[in-house]
Amino acid sequence: MKWTLDYNNDVLPIITSVELEHGVSLSQIRSKTRKVPVVKARHDLCCRLRGELKISYPNIGRIINRDHSTVYIAVKKRRNERSINA
Repeated sequence: MKWTLDYNNDVLPIITSVELEHGVSLSQIRSKTRKVPVVKARHDLCCRLRGELKISYPNIGRIINRDHSTVYIAVKKRRNERSINA
C-alpha cells in the first residue's frame, strides 16, 4: 500500500499556520522576494513540511516554487540554528 499525501488535510493546515504565525501569504512565500520576514516564513514552512509530514525536498520545492536544493539548505540552516540555541 502506497502512502499518499492529501494536500487539503495534511499540507494546507501547516501552510495556514505558517501564514498566520508570520503574517505573510503563500503567494509571498512562493515569490522571489528575499525580505527577512518572508524568508523566515519560507524556511519555517520547509522545516515543518519536512519534519511533520516527511515530504521530499523536491515536493516541498514544488509547493514553494523553489528548487529542491534550496529547500535542503533551508532545512539544514534551521536545524543548525536550533542546535546552537539548544
